[in-house]
Amino acid sequence: MDLIGNISAPPRRLRAPTRALNILNVPPTLPAFADVQGIWGEPTRIGPSGQPYDISNADRAALRCTLDFGDASPILEFDNCSSAYSADLRLDHTYEVPGSFVATLTVFDDVSSVSRTAAVQIDRRPTRLVTLGLTQTAQDGDFEVSAELFDLLLSTAPMPGLTLTFEYGAQTVTATTNAQGVATAVLHFEQLSYDDLRVSFAGDELFAPSEDVTRYIVREG
Repeated sequence: MDLIGNISAPPRRLRAPTRALNILNVPPTLPAFADVQGIWGEPTRIGPSGQPYDISNADRAALRCTLDFGDASPILEFDNCSSAYSADLRLDHTYEVPGSFVATLTVFDDVSSVSRTAAVQIDRRPTRLVTLGLTQTAQDGDFEVSAELFDLLLSTAPMPGLTLTFEYGAQTVTATTNAQGVATAVLHFEQLSYDDLRVSFAGDELFAPSEDVTRYIVREG
């Protein structure tokens, strides 16, 4: 009651309306995943430029990643692969055959996942041919010509059972490399002549082509 006899009621408290809030999960993020090129039988570095990340501390602590190289080899799995748990996802992988592959990196949080892919181009192994020289036969003007085929990245390993083509003038002869990777053909060299001796390997599904060209001058006597 105030001084003039009015009675005032206590203020009413208004109850705020109740609203339901849906908290949406934000998927994790992945850094760039670059395309790569390599050679079969040699290690090729594959992976993202950094680590996956999630804005949620709880999700970040539980991120899980998989890396599929796209060649039917086992899929690799990584736990705690966020920036807070520094797992190195840049790995060397050796492809057993040349070809085009798609590598896929996927990161999972508790309720979602996101993937990035990279094109992987695996080339044939480079080769090198070396002409070893001429050996004269009993037949006048005929010479044995030998050449060796190398795997350019692994020169100590012989390359047997492959076809080399020997060309001199109008002559073309093929021969197969032996257990040491050497092939030998017989060619006829006319006296007082000169021409290019060309030895070539056409390549196959595993090895790239190569050739060796040498000019020979045949003098009398």
